[in-house]
Amino acid sequence: MDFPRGSMTYRLVDSASGWTLVWNGENRMVETFKGTDRLTFKYDYMGRRVEKCVYSNNTLTSKTLYVYDGFKCVEELDALDDNAVTLRHTWQPFDVGLDVILATKDASGTSYFLHDANKNVMQKTSANGTLQDTYAYAPFGEPQGIHYAPYAFSKERQDVTSELVDQTKPCLHMGHKQHNGFAHHSSAKCRLVNCLFQ
Repeated sequence: MDFPRGSMTYRLVDSASGWTLVWNGENRMVETFKGTDRLTFKYDYMGRRVEKCVYSNNTLTSKTLYVYDGFKCVEELDALDDNAVTLRHTWQPFDVGLDVILATKDASGTSYFLHDANKNVMQKTSANGTLQDTYAYAPFGEPQGIHYAPYAFSKERQDVTSELVDQTKPCLHMGHKQHNGFAHHSSAKCRLVNCLFQ
């Protein structure tokens, strides 16, 4: 159920994606599920998501831990593989320009991201400049095409599993400032699916 000036703690089925969404008392999504597939999230005292678990057929298949520099995720660890680093992210310093993700390093090497003026990730290149992927978005951030960037529309984290965008900094919504922390934006619904007003 939606409340016009408050928090939602439970939404039955989001008709756009088929996922059931659950929030905690601080208005952070803690669980989303569809059938026997489920994702759970944990947050630290600053409201940053520090853990994501993925269950398939009610079996834990992935557990990711997130390491931050301020509100920027700089590493992702595989908790099922002795906390092995799976991704390292490099961000442009906030005072230099757009405050966007510059590069991601994984087991296959380093990829670099090119943005438009709205901070949207538009292209990904290899270390030698070879174009690897291009990205396009609908007006509210829904990815168009078959390629998904990990940080995409307005340089925010795209959660391909649940079809939501994580926003890690304050945002304006209906003229109210949202608390620091994660909001989840549904591009299919063209709005934030949770927002705690102050």
